[in-house]
Amino acid sequence: MSGTFNLKILTPERVVLDTVVSQVTATARDGQLSILAHHEPLVTALGIDALKYWEDGEEKSAAVIGGVLEVANHQTATAGTDQAHNPDDLIVTIISDSAEPKKLSNVPRPRRPRRWISSIRSWQRWPCHERLLV
Repeated sequence: MSGTFNLKILTPERVVLDTVVSQVTATARDGQLSILAHHEPLVTALGIDALKYWEDGEEKSAAVIGGVLEVANHQTATAGTDQAHNPDDLIVTIISDSAEPKKLSNVPRPRRPRRWISSIRSWQRWPCHERLLV
């Protein structure tokens, strides 16, 4: 009886992770749960958090934003989600983004609603506003 099982993290675009692990800890919507080898079949909704897993005795994690975790056949755990990121992928993304600096001067600044401010000023000029404030 082996103490490992398969873990897959899937998004609509790609397979984020497909590896053999000894334990998975995930945050479901109603609490945190850990899954070991030969776990009973289970389906639960995932929250937004890190999905921790132990591969070759080393703790690793992947960011999961919602989705569903399914344990099937006592040997496979599959997390289906809209967005998931491996820490290795995030490091590559950060390095590639820092290679090309972005100019923030081209970003339009939000404008204040002048009409609303002018209506407040005109209301303060009315003689009856003093009675309302007292």
